[in-house]
Amino acid sequence: MEKASGQTQTQQYDVFHDDRCVGKMLVTKISDGRKCVFKLTFSAALSLLIKNVFIEGMEEASFENGVLVYSKVMRKVNGNVKTDKHTKKANNAYIAYEGDTKTVIPLSEIRSNFFTLLFAEPVNEPTTYSDYVQKELTLVKTAAHIYQVTTKNGHFNRYSYVNGACSMIEVSTLMLTLMLRRH
Repeated sequence: MEKASGQTQTQQYDVFHDDRCVGKMLVTKISDGRKCVFKLTFSAALSLLIKNVFIEGMEEASFENGVLVYSKVMRKVNGNVKTDKHTKKANNAYIAYEGDTKTVIPLSEIRSNFFTLLFAEPVNEPTTYSDYVQKELTLVKTAAHIYQVTTKNGHFNRYSYVNGACSMIEVSTLMLTLMLRRH
């Protein structure tokens, strides 16, 4: 991924499970007006019913003139890679890579993804691209300044905003719910 130089913004989130702080997420945005690069690191140590789980994550995305040109999602659980996905712009579509599998995503431009949701309230945005599921998903406003993205398996992320900035994210799966609260 190419580097951008310019204005830097950083956001830190504490990760909570069952009202206990179990980890951190750090997100950085570097923008020079034309190019915008996002980077994220995530770690959490959870005690689940029968075992301890350590989750690490790294994500990146690069936008040029407001259009996604590249993204990457990598997640490890207890040191083992569970997710390693890339999305790249290619002419008037995108190519999604997962392992040896390539899938064409028939979108000419992606202007919103997980990162853009962290830095600005998605007012009047009906969809956002999920780098993790490699699809454009519907963004539903559930209350004032609260938006939800749901996948087909029922997992969801709910984003809450204060003064236009994301203040909290609820990540809900069949196995667990995490709350990420911004400092």
